[in-house]
Amino acid sequence: GRRMCGASGQRPDQILTTYDLIGQLKRARPVIVIIKLLTNNATQLDSGVWPFSVAIALNDLGTVLDIINSFDPGIEIIVCDVIPNTDNDVDAIVDQMNSGLVTLRTGKSYSARIHIAPCNSYIKANGNWAVDYYTVDNTHINTGGKIVDANAIYSVFTSDFTVMPRNPAGRRRSIR
Repeated sequence: GRRMCGASGQRPDQILTTYDLIGQLKRARPVIVIIKLLTNNATQLDSGVWPFSVAIALNDLGTVLDIINSFDPGIEIIVCDVIPNTDNDVDAIVDQMNSGLVTLRTGKSYSARIHIAPCNSYIKANGNWAVDYYTVDNTHINTGGKIVDANAIYSVFTSDFTVMPRNPAGRRRSIR
């Protein structure tokens, strides 16, 4: 069966330097990879903990995508856009990152296999999102926010795929 792998709380630069991405890909042999990164870049960039830039964060994410693509050019990649932040300064960084994701995607030769999940707009569709979907730290989403976030990711499956991508045995599985 398939395994899920995760690296909670990591930035793309940390995935590149401390996470065994190729080893995880070899073990899991995924058909689809869901990437939810850059949230910590936004909060740490605003606070000065991570003294780099939006461009560097996006470049590092692009390198992660390239590694996944070079491992298996058939993998479909779902990149979640960055969820909003209740701090206006951090949310401005989030908006820059999300704009950059579109540019990053279009710049890849395999862009047809990169799908962006609209997590930010799904959460912001609720006019009271900052209260309804966030924990007391105002950065992490609560259970209600996670449900909305999951629905945004699921929307990629229902809009971008008519059948599931091929599994390693070459068979297709319908998702409808």
